[in-house]
Amino acid sequence: MQHFDLDALATFVEIVATGSFTEAGQRVGKTQAAVSASISRLEKRLGQRLLNRTARTVSLTPLGKVLYERSRTLLALEQETIEALGGLGTRKHVRLGMPDDYIGLFGVSVMEHFSTRHRDIAVEVVCEFSHDLEPLVARGDIDLAIVTRGQGGKQGELLKREKLIWCASVHARPEQETELPLALFPENCRARPHILKALDDCGRAWKIVWASSHMQSVQSAVMMGFGVTALPQSALTFEHRALGEVEGLPPLPDLELALIAAPDISLAGRKLAAFLRSEFHQAQSEENLLLA
Repeated sequence: MQHFDLDALATFVEIVATGSFTEAGQRVGKTQAAVSASISRLEKRLGQRLLNRTARTVSLTPLGKVLYERSRTLLALEQETIEALGGLGTRKHVRLGMPDDYIGLFGVSVMEHFSTRHRDIAVEVVCEFSHDLEPLVARGDIDLAIVTRGQGGKQGELLKREKLIWCASVHARPEQETELPLALFPENCRARPHILKALDDCGRAWKIVWASSHMQSVQSAVMMGFGVTALPQSALTFEHRALGEVEGLPPLPDLELALIAAPDISLAGRKLAAFLRSEFHQAQSEENLLLA
């Protein structure tokens, strides 16, 4: 008796959904080469091509269209069966990594929403800098991570792009000092070198007066008027005063938040990944409506 590999079918469905072998691999926790090999085995078994591939596009063949609809049905049935049998088996614990500053911005609210909908899955949040989280995910030490991409980086699946804004306390004017006093994260923060480069490129003198790996500490330094910092736009509050070219500060590159997954991510991990995609997509849609 012959059987379909449901993991291969899940990969196939993600390729169709994303239109990309690379993005599909990011969603299912596989390399692009592993995704290609999985589809090649599936096509070899069926004796026909499932996908028409060019350098820029991926489309379904007639057989591919048939298998795509059947695959979605089979995967939905798999999920129903798992839930009918009591959930996810023995693996109901997921480790999610993210930098410390993301916790306050969205981490707490997202995890509360997820826990409400998936009470059978325990999520452990691991706070580290992005470049420390990436090898942890690659080794499978943690299941997922939300990281800040390096400048020009393509790692992971893009969740959000956000403006980086200069800011200071509404009660102080540290930007008027000859040497701009800065309150920043340490050197292993991915945004820091771009902040300093922007200042150097425009000829603005600067000095570090406060460095901390915790967002609350950096925020405290700014609120007390010790220095200027750069924050994601969503992190600014009524206590911040946005700064820019009028104050002699250069524009900054956008931040890109990406989701990366371990190679052998569990079903519980895939549930959390799907939830994160949905939450970020919904938040971006609501933001677009407000700006329209």
